Amino acid sequence: NLITETNSSIVGGTLNTASAACSFIGGGSLNKTSAAFSTIVGGTLNTTSAARSFIGGGSDNTASGIRSFIGGGSDNTVSSGKSFIGGGDDNTASGYRSTIGGGGSNIAGGNSSTVTGGSENNASAARSFIGGGCGNTASGYRSTIGGGEFNTAGGSSSIVVGGILNTASGACSFIGGGDRNQTNGSHSSVVGGFSNQVTSTGNFTSIVGGEQNTASAALSFIGNGCKNETANGASNSSVVGGRENKVCSGAVCSFIGGGQCHVIESNSILSTIGGGSTNTVNGEYVFIGGGRNNEACADHSSVVGGDNNCSCANCSFVGGGSSNQTNGINSSVVGGFNNTASAEFSAIVGGVCNHIQSTHCRSFIVGTNISSSAACTTFVNNLYVTGSTTANAVMNLSTRSTTPSPLTEGAIWNSGSVGAGCLYFSPDGTAICKLAFE
Repeated sequence: NLITETNSSIVGGTLNTASAACSFIGGGSLNKTSAAFSTIVGGTLNTTSAARSFIGGGSDNTASGIRSFIGGGSDNTVSSGKSFIGGGDDNTASGYRSTIGGGGSNIAGGNSSTVTGGSENNASAARSFIGGGCGNTASGYRSTIGGGEFNTAGGSSSIVVGGILNTASGACSFIGGGDRNQTNGSHSSVVGGFSNQVTSTGNFTSIVGGEQNTASAALSFIGNGCKNETANGASNSSVVGGRENKVCSGAVCSFIGGGQCHVIESNSILSTIGGGSTNTVNGEYVFIGGGRNNEACADHSSVVGGDNNCSCANCSFVGGGSSNQTNGINSSVVGGFNNTASAEFSAIVGGVCNHIQSTHCRSFIVGTNISSSAACTTFVNNLYVTGSTTANAVMNLSTRSTTPSPLTEGAIWNSGSVGAGCLYFSPDGTAICKLAFE
């Protein structure tokens, strides 16, 4: 052992050298203190080259930062002031006030950065933190990685809790876990799942889980499922789940509950698809409840369910059934098959193959295979009325001053002055029979 400066001490060991004033070596071998007030407790081939640095033990450790500390382990290096390595091997604390708890081949390169343990982790940004795991990189200011493997927290104040190959590159973004997830938008989050992505335009956006979901709209939400998408420009939109559902650009505040292959087209603001399959919305304030292959393509239109239905006029409604269509404003088809309401304010209750012509507004069909022939008219195949006549008549006919035109076969009407009207009937649309009462 060799002491070359004043006020230095070597308690024991062999081939140790205290070459700085007021330095101390407790024991071990081939240790060297070359900076004032530095300490090596024991071990072998350890070196303190900065004032007030400390090595507890181990081998081949180097403390070259002022007031730096190495507890033990091997091949550890502290190169910046007031930094700490607890143990492990091949760790490097090169950031001012940086800390490595242990593990192997970890780097704390940012000022006040921390790596608690694990291996091949790199906290390269100031105030960054890695709890453990392997191959993780915290390169964003104040970023955090809890653990897992090959995760990257590149955005300032970003967090990756765990998982594998996840990347949080947006400021204040968050990834809970899973595999190959990305948060590129600021204040965005992916809780878990596989290959989910919040793009750079998806600020304040969240994906809970599932796989291959993409959120590019600001303030949007995807709950789960597979290959769902909220496009850039569809802010405040949501897809709760399902598969291959998409809210397109401009469809602000729109919603898809679930199902598969739904599309809310561009600029369809405040529109909704509840579920089902391959339903399409194209309009403002539009609603499809469910079913399959339904389309609501006008503002304020609705399809509750069914199959291959289309609500194609503003404020129109299809309740259900199959192959039904509304083409008139404020028209409705409640259900049935292959019914079409093409006139304004018209309605078809149900049945099969009914059609209200576009010029017959305010008409109504209850039946099957009926085509309208007049406006403001109700068409039925058969009408059966039951009820008591003790209080009021079952049917009241308004008094007309003229013969109906055009006159149709089977027409019945009441004509004449009030209190003196007669009942008329046309059996063939030409002849008129008068029923007078005395």
